Amino acid sequence: MNKSISISLGGRVFHIEENAYDKLNSYLEQVRHYINSEEDAEEIITDIEHRIAELFYEFLRNREAVNENDVNKVIETLGKPESFSEENEESDFQDEQLNKNVKKSLYRDYDNKIIGGVLAGFAKYFGVDVTWFRLGFILLVIFGNFIVSPAPFVIGYLICLVIIPYAKTTSEKLQMEGKPINLGSIKENFSISNDSSKKISKQISSTLELFFIFLKKLFIAIGGIFFLTLGISLIFGLFAVYNHFYNESLPFNVFTEMTFNNNTIYIIAVISFCLLLLIPAYYFIILGLKALIKKFNSPILRGINIGLFVVWIVSMIGLITVSSFTMNEFKADAERKTTEIIKTKSDTLTVSWDKPINNNFNYFFNINKFHINYFDVTNSGFTGTLKNELEIKQSETDDFVLEILYQSNGADRYEANNYLNDIQYIYKIDGNTLKLNNNFHIPKTSKIRNQFVHPILYVPKGKFVKIEGISHIYTYDNSQGWIDFYYQKSNIFSYNQTLECTSCNSNSNLEKELNNGEKDL
Repeated sequence: MNKSISISLGGRVFHIEENAYDKLNSYLEQVRHYINSEEDAEEIITDIEHRIAELFYEFLRNREAVNENDVNKVIETLGKPESFSEENEESDFQDEQLNKNVKKSLYRDYDNKIIGGVLAGFAKYFGVDVTWFRLGFILLVIFGNFIVSPAPFVIGYLICLVIIPYAKTTSEKLQMEGKPINLGSIKENFSISNDSSKKISKQISSTLELFFIFLKKLFIAIGGIFFLTLGISLIFGLFAVYNHFYNESLPFNVFTEMTFNNNTIYIIAVISFCLLLLIPAYYFIILGLKALIKKFNSPILRGINIGLFVVWIVSMIGLITVSSFTMNEFKADAERKTTEIIKTKSDTLTVSWDKPINNNFNYFFNINKFHINYFDVTNSGFTGTLKNELEIKQSETDDFVLEILYQSNGADRYEANNYLNDIQYIYKIDGNTLKLNNNFHIPKTSKIRNQFVHPILYVPKGKFVKIEGISHIYTYDNSQGWIDFYYQKSNIFSYNQTLECTSCNSNSNLEKELNNGEKDL
């Protein structure tokens, strides 16, 4: 039975028999004696201990404790301290023989790196001067466009940078070159590391590191300015929206009363919307200031950030809830048609448009499947424009027929029908003249629920329609689909299977305008 003790070697804990420990300790003391005068003595000893730990780990396998036999194998592998002597030719010959049997490992060479040590690592692995690898890589990147693209070479370098590890320990540096890991090679590695050429390489590396640090700081500064500007722009943008709606001609109080069912929903919507913009603006400003000002942080600021994030989540939930309630007010739809027969004394009906109630329709709102795009809100209510649009179809009788289609939405069918009844649309029939109104109106006592007015004129076969002024005339053809006619002059149409412009044949310009105006929707 042998007595064993625990030791720490190379960052690992081993159980070692007492006689083996004495021999190992004596060996390490001899090594220290021989390298005591070296500049990197402690680092050399540390690397030797790491290598001994690796060998012990390999020897132990299923055993618990290191024995004297294992220590003898370590001494045989690493060599005796006398191998540090440069005059020991026998040792050098043995190293040369061992070098033929050592397996190389690929690492990144930190000592010779310029960026990441990838090319230097490949040079060490293949035993080639690193200059050739660097020159070849530069040529591939520069002239890569003439082959395929420089991108594959750059991406390949970045992949190697990620997956190939650094050679940190002396053992890894020796494995990179395929050298035997013994006392002589470990000492030689440190001697080479202190060579003047290595120092020059490190100086180049340091210069490039400083350059990349500068670039990093530059990008951080640019990012800081960007986020700071973005945050301030969001705040000014919110105030601009407020100024536009509350200080311009649009009476926003009328619009909100006609949109929301009660004032509480409106207040929640406004507060939630403002917080959803202002809180990110605050975060952008803080992020920009952190990038531009060092140590711009404090526990209080961290607490505020967490609190505002919670408020932002609550605001998001509030706006989603309000939107859900509001969209629920549009879930049902209803429509109503009014039909009026137009008795004319001639076979031609003249159609014109009243001037808009308000020509300043600045608010775009595509609220219907037809062509309404603009609306206005005054103190009297909501006004929508039809933009001089008229659909023409063929009449099944000998009379002109005007059909007005009213559409609206609501929370249910009953409510949608009530909103239909609130639509005010006025047109005039005077003999052979039909004057359509370009606007429809909804009083402020009602609600805005996607209301729309769509006039349709049915034209008998063999009769004509004269369109006065700027108009948008369109029809539907079974073979061609929707067909649009855009005119800025008075023209006469008839319906013979399809809509035709009878006054365009004598005017080549108008005929060209007709052909250019037709299009499928």
